[in-house]
Amino acid sequence: MELILLAILGGALYIADKYVDFMADQMAGNAFEKVHEVIGSVSYYGQSARPISKQHTSHVAVPLFPSINHDLKVLCLTDCGHWFWFYCSIQFMKIDKTKIEVLTPEEAKEALKGEPEKLQQFFPEPAAHEKVINHKKSA
Repeated sequence: MELILLAILGGALYIADKYVDFMADQMAGNAFEKVHEVIGSVSYYGQSARPISKQHTSHVAVPLFPSINHDLKVLCLTDCGHWFWFYCSIQFMKIDKTKIEVLTPEEAKEALKGEPEKLQQFFPEPAAHEKVINHKKSA
């Protein structure tokens, strides 16, 4: 009987953890939609930027319990082709701070090294030299 109770409790904690992570993602997404910063002469506006890659870190205070502190780091691309990191820190399930860090294309390429499909999509390798075959015209 105790084993069944422990299994139910473990399942409930697992579901609660996934739900809290989902809620943190939603909170960060809402913050991303509202972000608008001008750095240099470039406008970084969340509604017109495209999230490319996301890293979500949950900070667990008590083992097996859902985390209430999260850090999200999202690699984004603007409509104009500018890359940036969007950082969002959530403390006690409230947004603590957000920040934008501008990237060069080389830094963005380095950030996508672990994701070969996305790397190929956004930074395609030049095609190998194709053989040029000279054909003689027949009379």
